[in-house]
Amino acid sequence: MHEAWAAWLAGWSARRAERAPLRSIHGQLVHDELAHAELAWSRLTWFYEQLPPHGRRRLQGALQEALAGLPARARAQARRLPSALGLPAPDVLARAVADVQARLEAQARALGLAE
Repeated sequence: MHEAWAAWLAGWSARRAERAPLRSIHGQLVHDELAHAELAWSRLTWFYEQLPPHGRRRLQGALQEALAGLPARARAQARRLPSALGLPAPDVLARAVADVQARLEAQARALGLAE
């Protein structure tokens, strides 16, 4: 979950950071975070398939917790990060988080990790 959000945020900063070196670094980070997200989904799916039913329910619960906590995590992260990264306004951030959250939920359902 967090890698997907990190990729979105890096993409935003790659376009809006104040200085060119920051934009360049964040442009590179997008690719790294997307690769991490793909690996995480792959591992999550593999682990899920190995678990007995009660373990699958626990993993689904943890996944739902991570998804539900994404908005608060993003807001806290935005407060800590420097303004030079060109972070979005709170309303834009909220819409972006909701969009990423919905996409992640759809991905979890498509992989059979959520109902």
